[in-house]
Amino acid sequence: FEPVYRLGRQVAAAGIGLLLIFALAVYIYIIRYANNELREGYSSLKDAVSKANTDPLTQAGSRRFGEELMNVTFSYFKNGSPSPALLLMDIDSLKQINDTHGHGAGDDVIRSVALAIQGSIRSDDVLIRWGGDEFVGIIYGLEKKYAMQFAEKLLLAVSSIEIQAEKGVLKPTISIGISYYMDSDHTFLDALTRADRAMFQSKAENKNKANIQ
Repeated sequence: FEPVYRLGRQVAAAGIGLLLIFALAVYIYIIRYANNELREGYSSLKDAVSKANTDPLTQAGSRRFGEELMNVTFSYFKNGSPSPALLLMDIDSLKQINDTHGHGAGDDVIRSVALAIQGSIRSDDVLIRWGGDEFVGIIYGLEKKYAMQFAEKLLLAVSSIEIQAEKGVLKPTISIGISYYMDSDHTFLDALTRADRAMFQSKAENKNKANIQ
C-alpha cells in the first residue's frame, strides 16, 4: 500500500498547494480592489474639498476658504508673525453693467477682473471672492510702505481690460481698500472692516483708486 499512500500524500500536497495559490490570488485581488477604492475615495474627497474651497465662476478661493485662511493668518500674527496685507477690492459700477448689458456681461466682467488680479499677484498670494463683486487679496510679505504702489499695479491691470459686449466695449475698474492686522484687533474682521472703510473712501474719490487704513 506504500505507493497508494505516497500517491495520496502527493495528491493532498498538490491540493493544499493549489488551495494556497488560490487563497493568495484572492488576497492579492482583495488588496488591489481595496487600494483602488481608497485611491478613488481619496480622489473624490480631494475633489470635493477643492470644489468647496473654490468659487466656480472665477476659480478664486471661496469665502469659506478665505475666512478659514484669515483666521489662521491672524493667529500667526498674534504669535509674532508679520501681518499679510489685506486688500478689499470692489468692482466699480457692476450693477450698472448688469442693468445695461445683462448679467452674462456682468459675469464676464467678474471673471476678467479676477483673472487680471490673479495674473498680477504671486503664486503664494491668495485671491478670495468675498461677495458678488468683492474680492479679498491676501498678500504676504508686502511692507506697508509699498502697499499703495502694489495696489496701483492692480488698478492698472484691471483698467486695461476690454470686454466686447453687444452694446459696446466694457472697461471695468475696481476700488481698493488696504489694511493690516493690528495688536488691538480681536479677529481678522477688525482689519477687514478698516479695509472696507478704505475701499469706500476710494469709491468716494471717483473710483479706480486705492486707500489704506
